[in-house]
Amino acid sequence: KVKKFTEENKKRFVIYYLPSYSPKLNPDEHVWGYLKSHGLKDHQARSTLELKKLTLSKMKKIQKKKLLLKSFFYNSYVTQS
Repeated sequence: KVKKFTEENKKRFVIYYLPSYSPKLNPDEHVWGYLKSHGLKDHQARSTLELKKLTLSKMKKIQKKKLLLKSFFYNSYVTQS
């Protein structure tokens, strides 16, 4: 079903096959790395809720920084067309 769907819709999107473990090729890993080293670096959450709120706040700030967002895709299979 997936192969058929992919073939029928190949003009709408592209599928990239990644190794099962490929953190250097995964933009999500770059986002988490940035958060750990910058946004959440000096914070010690006292509860899961506090950590969740802080993480969401920092991620919303990342959304507004287009160059930073683009940097997460640099050297990954996902590129701007």
